[in-house]
Amino acid sequence: MRREAKAKKTKLSEQKIPKLWVLTPTASAKILSSFNVKRKAGWLPGIYFLGDALRAAIVVIHQLPHLNQDDRKLVMRLEPLYQRDKEQAKLEGRLEGQLEGQLEGEQRLVIRQLNRRFGEIDTSLTQQVRRLSIQQLEVLGEALLDFSGVADLQAWLNQQD
Repeated sequence: MRREAKAKKTKLSEQKIPKLWVLTPTASAKILSSFNVKRKAGWLPGIYFLGDALRAAIVVIHQLPHLNQDDRKLVMRLEPLYQRDKEQAKLEGRLEGQLEGQLEGEQRLVIRQLNRRFGEIDTSLTQQVRRLSIQQLEVLGEALLDFSGVADLQAWLNQQD
């Protein structure tokens, strides 16, 4: 928006620039201080602003004054769900990393086998091998034992597309 206003040589009102609002059910004083947040006059308790250049604020829902007792209980029940989702995201990230590691290992093994069998294979063929799935790499690892030359590899890769 700032670039567009500059290009058009118009003035951009600060109120028109979007702000990032981070909503969290709870946040400790330690976490808030790690973001170096500030309270601003005229704003409700529970709303903390990051540096002006960031145009961002953290809203700590359980600190907002409009919450009644039932709302507070709901927020407290949401916290474990948030933590569970956070842990699940970590687990999914670990699994994704493991799969990526397994894929890279399969790629290295098959490429080493091909290079040992046929000499240094062409870069374009190596790239095609790197695009294969783990299952395809496993099949290729077995199939290459029957290949008599690089032409067999090229034919096999062409069948995979």
